[in-house]
Amino acid sequence: MILVSPDDIGTPGYSRAVREGVLVPLTPVVAAPLDVPATQGLRALALSPLVPQGAVVTGLAGLWLDGLAGYPSTLDVLRRTGTHRAPRRMQVRSRIRIHAGDPGPRPVRDISHVRCAHASRCAVDALRWGPLEKAISAVWTGMRSGAIDPSDVSIALAETPPDRSRRRAQSAWNAIEKCWRAPSAEAVPRAA
Repeated sequence: MILVSPDDIGTPGYSRAVREGVLVPLTPVVAAPLDVPATQGLRALALSPLVPQGAVVTGLAGLWLDGLAGYPSTLDVLRRTGTHRAPRRMQVRSRIRIHAGDPGPRPVRDISHVRCAHASRCAVDALRWGPLEKAISAVWTGMRSGAIDPSDVSIALAETPPDRSRRRAQSAWNAIEKCWRAPSAEAVPRAA
């Protein structure tokens, strides 16, 4: 078994295995054995039952897939047509926020059958909708590792329709860029 849920071994057995460190939680309801590395593909496999059909993962959830952030409290997904609610069983297990929109002109990645927006789009959406402290830290980590290109983020931000969340993301991005361009780009910018 590469992924284990409470349905597989029972809630008491699952809780005990997690508590004793035999299983490492990936999502609130899925864990992997301690000796199985949490790769991008494994995280996508764990996330796949939660993502509504036809949706594209973005924001902190997309950055989590890339290993740049911890598992988010809310999964942000984009749907090209309308905003449909996720089935009740999904809402109980994980909070899903469905946004009507387009993932942008950059290619959507297919990671183990989970569609995920480009890293720059995920960064912008994390700054738009995620908790700023976590979003800024994840974007900074991605920039330092080379997974996120600052010029791509600026372009993705310019392509974002103007609204309140875009202004929030622009403000956070300005702070990140200012720190990035500083002579000593070691400190992570903090959310105000």
